[in-house]
Amino acid sequence: MELQGQGWQEVMQERAAGKKLVVFLPYKASMWDSLESIWMAAAKDCEHCCTMVVPIPYADLNGEGKPIRWHDEIDAFPSYVHAVPHGDVNLASLHPDAIFVHNPYDGTNLVTRIDAAYDSDKLRAYTDCLVYVPYYVTSGGMGEFQRDIPSYDQFHYIIAQGKSSIPYFAQRVQSKLLPLGSPKLDKVVRLAENPPEPPESWKAKLAGRTVYFYNTSLSGFLADTGRFLQKMRYVFETFRGRQDACLIWRPHPLLESTIQRMRPDVVPTYEALRDMFVREDIGIYDTTPEIEPTIALSDVYLGDSGTSVTALFGAAGKPLFLFNNRLHEPPKPGDWRSMLPVLFPTGEAADWIVMPTNQLWKRDADGACHFAAQLSRYTSGGYFLGAYERYGKVFVCPGNAEEVVVFDHGTLRHIDLPKADMPYSTRFAGALADDRYLFLLPLRYPYLIRIDLQTEAVVQVQGVQQRFAAHLSDVDWFFGGSLLKDGLLYLASPLRPEVLVLAEDTLDHQIVRLGQGKEGINAIAADGDELYLLPLAGTEVLRWNPQKGSLRTYDASIEGFSCFHPVFQAPCNGQAFSSAAFTEKEVVLAPNWGSHFVVIDKETGKAADWQPPEELLADAGDYFYTGSHGVFTRRVSGTMYDYMNWNTRRLYRVDVATKACQEVPLHFDLEEVRAHDAGFDRLTEWLQYGCEENALHTLPELLDGRLPGKPYDADAERAAYGESAANVGTCGEKIYAWLRQHLAQTDGRRTEEMK
Repeated sequence: MELQGQGWQEVMQERAAGKKLVVFLPYKASMWDSLESIWMAAAKDCEHCCTMVVPIPYADLNGEGKPIRWHDEIDAFPSYVHAVPHGDVNLASLHPDAIFVHNPYDGTNLVTRIDAAYDSDKLRAYTDCLVYVPYYVTSGGMGEFQRDIPSYDQFHYIIAQGKSSIPYFAQRVQSKLLPLGSPKLDKVVRLAENPPEPPESWKAKLAGRTVYFYNTSLSGFLADTGRFLQKMRYVFETFRGRQDACLIWRPHPLLESTIQRMRPDVVPTYEALRDMFVREDIGIYDTTPEIEPTIALSDVYLGDSGTSVTALFGAAGKPLFLFNNRLHEPPKPGDWRSMLPVLFPTGEAADWIVMPTNQLWKRDADGACHFAAQLSRYTSGGYFLGAYERYGKVFVCPGNAEEVVVFDHGTLRHIDLPKADMPYSTRFAGALADDRYLFLLPLRYPYLIRIDLQTEAVVQVQGVQQRFAAHLSDVDWFFGGSLLKDGLLYLASPLRPEVLVLAEDTLDHQIVRLGQGKEGINAIAADGDELYLLPLAGTEVLRWNPQKGSLRTYDASIEGFSCFHPVFQAPCNGQAFSSAAFTEKEVVLAPNWGSHFVVIDKETGKAADWQPPEELLADAGDYFYTGSHGVFTRRVSGTMYDYMNWNTRRLYRVDVATKACQEVPLHFDLEEVRAHDAGFDRLTEWLQYGCEENALHTLPELLDGRLPGKPYDADAERAAYGESAANVGTCGEKIYAWLRQHLAQTDGRRTEEMK
């Protein structure tokens, strides 16, 4: 490459000749790829444009958010980029025609921070065209924290990866979006087509081997640090000594500073793993400044799904093997059952089963389960939650889908739902049905939906989602407890002790406030006319009789009871109980995030530990992990209940009065499960293509070429990722073409104004 760009003196001369000045302000050399192809297109147009690349300083932050180390990476940029020292450039006097940046955080980043002189409000004063180009790419979705950043107000324009990305941004900034693609994809496509020479020290290790790129991301590390480090050890041990495979380990550029800043207690563990990898020569430790050359030299991606690197591999047409960081040893013989669903508690026997691969399976009278239909082109992502059989048809209810699938005498058709401008996952919390109606309970989807099961007419009810769904943390979305009984739909708020009571025929409703408490409601269970409302936080259980208007409070706390958050991996005060079962005199509460079953005497209110049959609390290990224990799915009769143990994927019939327990047959044949396994396929609209690690897709089997399901198809992968990104390979050219036209129009308007 001969591109060099211009220095200060050249720029002044060329601007005097009437050329447009475009300035690029990267801060990390490893993120220069988010701007490079735009710069290349501008630099090639030397007849009309002059460019400057000005790396700006940034600092690492300590635990208090204070700078501890400043960096200027001007010497780390590629040799074909003539980078100008920031101290030599006065942007105010230059007043560039356009400025491109890739850091939108100003003073809000917790790990690094750019010099405040380059915050967006300062830069806006220096140009009439300030453009933010995201430093990340996505595989279809976008992190919610990127939806609305304060600095978006300062940018004149924001580059979006494609039209499908627009709904992910806050509506107030959507008019600024230019859905022209990502320069990062340009570079990876260019290098994948013409791989560079590897560093000399890599050549012997790469020669004749399949090359696996191991990405350790920030999101994976922060989500569950302990498991993440265990995963690293498992990966290193799996590759140790293999002569047919080469592992390139490339940590995120900010991983070590993030560990020191946010998880200092694990620094020794991480450093020991890093040093072991290098000392034992397990693979290649990649600290090169650019990621794309390494991708071009690699054959397979290994690592987390929630990272930009997956989109780079997808665009390059290379397979993605997506890790589950909880898995740090090969599966045991029975662990394949972890591929079975956590049955959605519909309140009915599990005659129709929705698999995690978005498949419908039928359970016969003997308990044998067989494949019936593939419900979606996507093979992951929880698009469907459960099914109800009515009038000879099976209504399959959505989780992340925007439709109900009807399995009608062996054929599939769809009931489309009202379109909603909400691109994120977790659209629905669940569904409830009686003999007349099916109700879809919204989580992020904006409407409660009622479907007439005979006519299939769809009615949307507004105002429910806003009041009865809540985003209570960065990861937790909750819909309050729900119950459909005697023609009335009860919807409880997760935020406060109140219940919406809605007549299913007329949709008339009222909101009932229950007492003076403050906690919201996680679940509702019926014992005749008595409704028991289980708390979202704490252990206070409400007993409410809507007909009589009576209300009683029980304290379900017992000695030694605690709750543990499955995502944050920390003690908490939430989601203590999932469900309830009843005898004449007692209430039995099943734990959700709680540590114990609890029994309450209805008369005295006394709470005590309830020792369940051991099957109900059995834990089969990390392959089966759900983070919760299980649920009473339905009352069979009297004191007989069905209970689903989520941690073993087994259904039991238990008498809560005598504790007699028997497993309900759910027989799956391993070979039939493997025969319908997805392998490498479309995953979700947020992660377009790949293969997910699980009990059937293991790292050793990947290395040995023994994965079940569809084999990898590069053309299918490129087509899938092309749906989430515009102008793959030519984005920089398209952005610069837009800029030239925009500046010409601006000049035209100024000329008209002067006239």
